[in-house]
Amino acid sequence: MKNFNIIPIVFITDYNFSIPTAVAISSLIANKKKETFYKISIISADLNKDIEDKLYSFSENENITVNIVRVNEDKYQMFHRKGHHVSSTALYKFEIPNLLPEYDKIIYLDGDILVKNDLSELYNLELNNYYVGAVRDMTAEVSYKIHAKIPVDEYLNAGVMILNLKKIREDNLTDRAIETLYERGHDYVCGDQDVFNFVFKENVLWLNPEYNAMIYNLVLENYTIERINQFYDTNYISIEQLIKNASIIHLTNRKKPWHNKFTFMNKEWFEYFRKSPFKDLTELDNFETQTWEAEIQCQRREQELVLKNKELNDLSNRILDLKDNIVEKEILLHSIYVSRSWRITAPLRWLGTQITLLRQHGFTGRLKAVIKKIVRFLIIFLDSRQKLRLYCVVLLRRTGTYNYLRSFYYRHFNQQHLPNQPLTVDKLTPRARQIYNDLKAAIQKNKKDNL
Repeated sequence: MKNFNIIPIVFITDYNFSIPTAVAISSLIANKKKETFYKISIISADLNKDIEDKLYSFSENENITVNIVRVNEDKYQMFHRKGHHVSSTALYKFEIPNLLPEYDKIIYLDGDILVKNDLSELYNLELNNYYVGAVRDMTAEVSYKIHAKIPVDEYLNAGVMILNLKKIREDNLTDRAIETLYERGHDYVCGDQDVFNFVFKENVLWLNPEYNAMIYNLVLENYTIERINQFYDTNYISIEQLIKNASIIHLTNRKKPWHNKFTFMNKEWFEYFRKSPFKDLTELDNFETQTWEAEIQCQRREQELVLKNKELNDLSNRILDLKDNIVEKEILLHSIYVSRSWRITAPLRWLGTQITLLRQHGFTGRLKAVIKKIVRFLIIFLDSRQKLRLYCVVLLRRTGTYNYLRSFYYRHFNQQHLPNQPLTVDKLTPRARQIYNDLKAAIQKNKKDNL
């Protein structure tokens, strides 16, 4: 094997995740260089013989060996918390240095990944005194601020790691990790990942995101490529270029390709599934696949809906703010109107208004307006008091001024309060109409008698 580049790889799985893990191994083997020799270790506690035999069959490939390491799950079952997607199986990561004592350095891979390139370059990175080589989790830091709860300044994603097993053993980090999980685990959201961030204390060789491309998270959070480049100190032109250049794509979405036909990398995942020892499972083989373009369209539509909802929420908040502002102004106006100063200054405001009107219309115009108001008031007043009105009419007729005043009013003022048409019989009251008819009949009879 002197001519081969030997690279130890470790996976951790259980019965439920055995098929995704097999697909990840299929992608690892399909994209390796000829001179690369992968020594694959699979840590598990509950695999049956049929699944183990299928996983061992990967050894039939050139320059591939598979070793299944069985562990006792009781040790970590107590740490499994309901409501979180991290199972007790994932916590076996802490035991890797002890379970694989023959290695001083190893690449750990989650089962929900697809390997697109040979991993020799990744493995050959010098760790020196770093505990681990890993990629920062942008979503965890920027959107959820998980790093602040640890607390660390930079937060690694534990789905892909180059582990310096020698240094981890020397500093007894396995026991420290288990102790941390026991003491602080109830405060952690991401289980083993949070613990690794705590015990490594950022003694981490930060890797390029191509070695753990969490594309789904980046798209879901709507990060621009400029923001991604700033975070990772990269110079990608687009998300599509990051996907193309990625050596390992991490399927961080909860809806995995083997569960939902619309998820990211569904088509690629099934291509590797058909190269795996589980390819004869027809219920998965008949599962309808979708392209990355369809997934991108779905994501864009989701983002559009999110933006529209945000706009609606913003408008609703603005409307509520305006309503609150109106109420505040109404309260302020009411307090002004009922104030003593407002009542005291009322004559001054009236005087100011009159001066303004005098400037606009002149003295003659204002005098006419005042006279009109007085006359209208008197007419309305007399209309509501019939006896007083009749007395005034009789008085004006006796003085000979009635016709003059009536004509003057018609020329200069609104005529709505005086009738300009003769009174008709149909407008009389029933009693007045009877008197009118009696008088008319008497007059006609008198005329006949005179004839």
